[in-house]
Amino acid sequence: MGLRGSSSCSVWAGREAEYDYFDATHWTDEWTMGGQTARISIWHRALHAMIEVFTGAGFFRAFQALVTHCREQ
Repeated sequence: MGLRGSSSCSVWAGREAEYDYFDATHWTDEWTMGGQTARISIWHRALHAMIEVFTGAGFFRAFQALVTHCREQ
């Protein structure tokens, strides 16, 4: 596959049929850039699942605290 000068969204368009949106899915691909080929590992996880992970890890609380601190300055 590869980037071919386009965004990753368009490169993987059409892969939806290969996996269930709600499942965590992993696949590998080969990209060639600058004459060199590299094997990459790609993970798909549903947006709601990622938000739950980030929220559970406290990232949103930390961000909210930073925004509050900046506004008080």
